[in-house]
Formats: sequence, structure tokens, C-alpha cells
Amino acid sequence: MAALLRASCAFVLVWLAAAAGARAADPVSFPGSSWSGTGVIAANIKDAGKVVGEIAFDLDFGPQADPALAADQFLLVLDDGMESLDVTGTWAVDEKGRLVLALDVNALAAELSAVTLHVCVDVLGLGPECDLIPLLDVILDPTKQKLKLKGKSKDGLESLKAKGKFPFAFFWEGEPVARVSIGFKANRDVTRD
Repeated sequence: MAALLRASCAFVLVWLAAAAGARAADPVSFPGSSWSGTGVIAANIKDAGKVVGEIAFDLDFGPQADPALAADQFLLVLDDGMESLDVTGTWAVDEKGRLVLALDVNALAAELSAVTLHVCVDVLGLGPECDLIPLLDVILDPTKQKLKLKGKSKDGLESLKAKGKFPFAFFWEGEPVARVSIGFKANRDVTRD
């Protein structure tokens, strides 16, 4: 009976050690790195509908010379082949090794306006109805902008999970005229270049 108890305890200890090792992943090194892959982007205009398309996903962390990025900057480019949404900001790694991002919301507002114009003209083909978009003010709540990136390294292979959602509203002379949300999700093939 004692031998069976010792064997059971030994098995449990070995299993716990193996499980802990399986969960532990090597940290991903972000400084100066570049990542690429594919994904899906969606533009949802309240009361008007949703448009979905495929994108190429490119992400660069500083420091880099091309594109020119300081050590704490990042550039995320979501490109549908005709227009790109360039998301910029700063990054850091917290004490737990997690990536912390701060978006440049002023640059994001200009990019969201340009992408909405692209969807209106090039994707939906609405023509003159789109002429007012550049004249509208883009208002966004910085606390509602979501960009989540999570790196993983296992057996020397690094990958990245990425998704984001950027809700905003168009205003004309202080009055809201349209609520829009642009979101994306990268496929599982985002890897380090």
C-alpha cells in the first residue's frame, strides 16, 4: 500500500512538473522586430451595414531605420491592396512580460477618416455620396480604442496573435452624423520576419 501511495505521489509530481513546463513559453523579444501575416478587416457603419475584406498585416517595433521608429514606437499596417490603415503609437513591456501599447489617437483619427473614404468610394462604389467624408470631424474616445497583441515563442518559433477595434463617430458642426467601427483580426500565421 505504501509503495502504491509513493508511486501515485511521484506520478502526480512528474505530471505537475510537465504541465508547468508545457505552460511556460519562452519570452518574445519585441525590440527591433518585424511581423507579417494576413487577416480580416471589417467596417461597420451603424444603420448602414458591414463590409468585410482580407488584409495583409505588417507590424514593426522600434528601434528601426526603415520604417523610421524610435525604440518605444510601433507601426501596424493593415492593407487591403488598395488602401492601408496605419496605426501608430508607443510600446513597452510590463513587469510581467506583457506588451503594453499606447495608440496615437490623433493620427488614428486621420487614418480612420481616410479608410472610411476608401470603403465608401472604392469598396461600396458610392461616388458623390462620399464627398463629404473628408469634411467631417472624426471624434473617438481613446478609452474605447482596442489593440491587443500577444507574442508566443515555442520551440524557437515565434508567433503573434493580434486583434483590434476602433469605434468612432463622424460629426458635422457639432452633431453626430454616423457611428462607425473598424475592426480587424490577424490570422494565426502572423510570424516574425
